[in-house]
Order: sequence, then C-alpha cells, then structure tokens
Amino acid sequence: SIVDDDVGGPYSIPPRDVFHAEVKRGGAGAPHVILVYAEPRSWKGRADLGPQSLATLERLVPGAALVILFAHPRLVAQIPGDVPVVCAWHGQALMQRAAARWVMKA
Repeated sequence: SIVDDDVGGPYSIPPRDVFHAEVKRGGAGAPHVILVYAEPRSWKGRADLGPQSLATLERLVPGAALVILFAHPRLVAQIPGDVPVVCAWHGQALMQRAAARWVMKA
C-alpha cells in the first residue's frame, strides 16, 4: 500500500513504483508493507502528515507488517499503532531500491 502525502501540489513527484519493481525483480514476496511518502513541500503549509494521509494510515496500519517512511524521522511519531517503522528519509529511487533490498533480506 502507498500513502503519498506529496501529491496534489504544483510540483511533480518522483516515481513511486521503484520499491515494488525492485521486490518483484528480486523474486521475493513481501509482507504487507505500507510505503509512506512525505517530503517537505512548501505548498503544503505544514511539516507533518496531512489529515487524509493520517486517516489512510489509521485504516491500513492494523493489517501491516511494516511501514517504510520515506520522510523525516520526526514523522514516525504520527504513525499509529505499534507497527515497526523503517525510516528511509526520502522517496527518491535510490532510497526505494535500498528499502526494497532491506525488506527482501529481512
């Protein structure tokens, strides 16, 4: 599942399919992982996750094995429940590939 707090503004976002492509290429099946993208964007007018992202996380987290947070580590506090969270800092392709490789080895 993907929760993307960066869509909707005037700027383009990096591709969000790199993580899944890397896992598929590696031939591994991943548990239910939630990917959260939330980079600083001036148009948001806030530094935390927005209401829509928080509501989506409230719905998805109970069934998740892991959350990968492509954002600043301070946003970990906004992830509900007690699901493990890996902070990958930003959503660029290199971090998505690194996170996918980590999940496949875990």
